[in-house]
Order: sequence, then C-alpha cells, then structure tokens
Amino acid sequence: MATTPLTAQNPWPPERVQEQTRRFYEIYTRDAAAIRARHAAQTTAEAAALRHKYLQPVFGEIPTWSLFEMMARVIDPADDRLYCTSQEIHMLQVIEAMAADGMAGEEFVLAALVHDLGKVCMLKGEPAENVTYMNSLLATGAPGAGLDQCTLQWSCDDLAWSRLKNHLPPAIAWLVRYHGITPADCEPYMNAQDRDYTERYLTPFRVYDLQSKSPFARPRCRI
Repeated sequence: MATTPLTAQNPWPPERVQEQTRRFYEIYTRDAAAIRARHAAQTTAEAAALRHKYLQPVFGEIPTWSLFEMMARVIDPADDRLYCTSQEIHMLQVIEAMAADGMAGEEFVLAALVHDLGKVCMLKGEPAENVTYMNSLLATGAPGAGLDQCTLQWSCDDLAWSRLKNHLPPAIAWLVRYHGITPADCEPYMNAQDRDYTERYLTPFRVYDLQSKSPFARPRCRI
C-alpha cells in the first residue's frame, strides 16, 4: 500500500496523531503486561541461575558515573507509566520530586541514583522479564528471621545490590535490594532491622519512585 511521506508541509492531521497514539498505548500496555507476567512466573531454579550468571562482570571494571550515563539508553518495556522514557530521566524525576517536598537529603538522592542501576544489563541483551518488575518471595525463612533468610525472584534489584553493597551505607544497600518487594507479603519474615528500614526508607522512597513517573515531565536537572 502506498504511503505519503511526512514533511513539514504534509504533517499528520490531529485525528491520525490521536489514533497512532492510542495504538501505541495499547501495544505498549499489552507488551508490558506480558513481560510482567513472565517475571511473575520466575522460578527458584531460574532465580538461582541468574544469580550465578551475574557473579561474572557485566561490563568489566567501570566507573559508577559511566553507569549513570548509560541509563540514558535503558528503556524499561515493562513500565507502562514511563513508556519510552529512559531510566536516566526516571532517576532525575525522582530526585526533583523529592526536592519539591524537601526530601532530597544525601541518602535519598543516593538511593534515587543507584536503585535501578541493575537495569543496564538489558544493554547486554538480558530479557526484560528477568530484570524488571516486583519481586515475590520464592522461599522463606522462619518468621521474624529477616529478609536475608528469604529467597526472592531475581531482578535488577539483586544485581545492583550485589555490585554496590560494599560501597553504600547499609540502609541504602538494603533499599536497593528490597525496593521491589511487596511489604505486606514480606512483613511476617522481617526482623527488627527490616521493619525499621521499611518505615524509614522504603515507605517514603516508594512514594517518589512510583508517583514521579511520567513520559511528559522533563527534569530540569541533568546527570
């Protein structure tokens, strides 16, 4: 079928722009839901295999700042609140939302910068269903024994934590590892420290991590 090329003199009419936008929304939302469903089906064996796989370096020895810059090329196809907005933009949206509420202290800004760094493995071809979305419990320890006695699905959270845990304050390392959990499901297995970090870090951080997402809000700050 013949098509008419778009030029400055021959733009799409508004009704066609609206229709293409609607189609894009439907396709993206459908594909995002499928990715999330595949992640939710991740098994204990699959999670263990991914943890073993990523004992090896992804990019070799690399400055953390270079990872921040690489996030500009990372698109999370499972996130239908960001659509094709990069993870770099997401980081900056979180920081700006915190700053607007007077919450942009050093710890929370650090958390915003590093919490999704594990998603850079998608630039090496790791399927999105292994990298993104919420992490469910696969195996549990005794009630109250602590989340580190539980096994959760593997994702970018686990990867970022494994690389950064020795370079971050303990509370921020914990937040990176567990910011994708469902607290109500995990609460029976938390110890006192987990509950403290949930209240002081996870609960407030999640407000900005989730509610700042938008394909339209362009941050004023830059990496």
